[in-house]
Amino acid sequence: MAVKRSAIYILTLCVLLSVAALFPANAESADAKMAIDQIHVKMPDLRADVYVEGGGDIPDAASVTATLNNQPLKVERSASVRSADLGVKYVVLVDISGSITNAQMDEIKTELNVNFSSGLREIDEFVLITIGDTATKKLKGGESTSEIQSAIDSLDNTEGKTLLYDAINEAVDITSADSGNINKKDVIIVISDGAEYSEGGHYTKDEIEAKLSGSDAPLYAFGYDTGDRAGLDHFGELARTSGGYMRTIAVGDLGEHMGELSDRIDNSVTLYLQNDTNIVGKDKQTLKIQMSVGGADVSATKEFVARDYAADEIAPTVSGEITQIENKNGIRIEFSEPLIGAENKDAYIVRDKSGNPISVKSVSYKTEKTGAYVELIFADKLYTGEYTMAFSGITDASMEKLPLSGESKFSYKGNPAFLKILKLIFVEYWWAVFIVLLLIVAFILFRIIKKRRGLVKVDGKIGFGDMVEIKHRFEVPESALASIIVIDTKGDAKQVDVEINKSIFVGRSSINNLSFDDDKMSRQHFAIETEGDMFFVTDLGTTNGTFLNGVRLQGKRKLEDNDAITAGREKFIFRSNRK
Repeated sequence: MAVKRSAIYILTLCVLLSVAALFPANAESADAKMAIDQIHVKMPDLRADVYVEGGGDIPDAASVTATLNNQPLKVERSASVRSADLGVKYVVLVDISGSITNAQMDEIKTELNVNFSSGLREIDEFVLITIGDTATKKLKGGESTSEIQSAIDSLDNTEGKTLLYDAINEAVDITSADSGNINKKDVIIVISDGAEYSEGGHYTKDEIEAKLSGSDAPLYAFGYDTGDRAGLDHFGELARTSGGYMRTIAVGDLGEHMGELSDRIDNSVTLYLQNDTNIVGKDKQTLKIQMSVGGADVSATKEFVARDYAADEIAPTVSGEITQIENKNGIRIEFSEPLIGAENKDAYIVRDKSGNPISVKSVSYKTEKTGAYVELIFADKLYTGEYTMAFSGITDASMEKLPLSGESKFSYKGNPAFLKILKLIFVEYWWAVFIVLLLIVAFILFRIIKKRRGLVKVDGKIGFGDMVEIKHRFEVPESALASIIVIDTKGDAKQVDVEINKSIFVGRSSINNLSFDDDKMSRQHFAIETEGDMFFVTDLGTTNGTFLNGVRLQGKRKLEDNDAITAGREKFIFRSNRK
C-alpha cells in the first residue's frame, strides 16, 4: 500500500513539473521586475529612466523597443545616469514634528550629511524642505557643501504639526519646473514617521494624489514604524501613486535603504527617445518600453502628460525625386517627416506641361521611422512627359503646423504623346474636326461640279453638265416656230427654221437639236425654251460662256426678235414665228 502511495506521489510530481515546463515565465511576470521611474519630455525628445531589478549591464539601444500610445518611438541611445552625465535634483522632505524621536532625527541628519549630500556631484542639486507647522524650503539647490551641511545640522524635531501635503505640493512644483529639461533627473525623498498628518494645510489628500499621479518625478518614502499602520499605509499610497515606493524602517535602517535608493538611481537605464512630432496636450499618454535583459524580455508602462516641447522651425519637404509606381498609373512621393492632411486627394495639384490639371483618383498615405510617403493613383492614364506637383492644405505634425509648400517636377513614362494629341482632336475638339471635314467635302464637290461644267436639270433629273445626253424640255401648252440665222466664222449666213417644243439644245454634241463642229463650243452649250408666247435663252454652265447681244449670260434671259446669240465661233440671229 505504501509503495502505491509513493508511486502516486511521484506521478503527481512529474505531472506538475511537466505543466510548469509548458508555462515558462511570461512577459507579465517579467514586467514586475521592471519599472519606468521617471519621464522627462520636451517633445519630440523624451528621456525615460528605467529600473530593472538585477538588470546588470546597460542594454544596447538596438535591443530596446519603445512606443507612445502604441506608435513606435526612435530609440537613439541608452546609458546609465552616471555615464549619461545626468544632473540629479534631490528634493528631500524631512519631518521635523515632535512625533519624530531624537534618535530618528540624529539618524536622519547623519545619513543626509555624511552618506548622502557628500556624494553630490557638481551637476547635482540638493533641495531641502522641512515638514512641520509650515512647509519651509531650507535649501533651494545650488548651495555649497558647507551650506548644505549647515542646513542639515539645523534640523530640529520640535514643531507641532506635520503639513505633509503642503510640503509634497511644494516638491512637485519644483520638479515640474524641470519637466522639459532632458538633462535633469528629479527625485522626491520623504522621511517621516507617517503619523499625525495635519489637516490644517492648504491641500487635501485627493488633491495631492491627483498632483502626484501627473508628476514626472517619483516619490520615495521612508517611514519610521511607530505602530501607526494606517498612517504608514497612507504614506505608501502617496509614494506608489507617483511611481515610487515606500520602505518601513526602524532606527539604524535608514542608511541601508537610502544606499539602495542611491544605487537604483545611479544604475537606472536612461533611454533617449524621439517622437515624430512635438505635439503636446492635456491628455495622458502611455509610454511602453520593452527590452531584453539577461535573456529575458521585460517591459513596463507609465502614463504621463506631455507639457513642454521644442519649437519646430524646419518646414516639411519632399525627399528626393518623385518616382513612378511600376504597373500602376501613379507616383510615389516621399516626405521628410509625417504630415497632416496628406491623405486628402484634393491636397495634390498635378499639372501637365501645358498647365492642364490631372485628376487624382486615390491616395495611400503611410508613415515610416524616417519620414512618410504617399502613393497617388491618377483617374486617367498619364502620357509620357513632364509634370509639376504642388500642395495645398498639408502641414507637418507639429505644434506650429508648418505647411508643405513649393513645387516639384517629375517625369512620367506612360502612353505615347501622339495619343494625347489624337484624344485632344477627336474627343475635346471633335466639333472643329467636323467643321473642317465639311469644308473639305464642300471644296471637293465644288471643284468636281466646276470641272464637270455644273449641274443641270433635264427632264426633272439633276446631272453634271458634261454628261447630259438628253434634251431638256419645258412643258408649254403648244409648240412654237422660230427662225435662227447662223453666221459662221467666214461670215456665211444660213437661216434654219426650227420648231420649239418646250425647248431646243445647241452645242457640239450630235444629240443637240442644232450641233456644230466647234471646239470652242461645249457639248451642250445653250438652250432656247418657251414659256407661253415668250422665248428665253439659257447658258448650260459652259466654260467659254454664252453671250446675248455681246453680254455674257448669267441665268435665263428673254429673247426678242433680231437678238444676237454668240456661242463658240458661231453667231445666231433669233426671230420668232408663232403658228
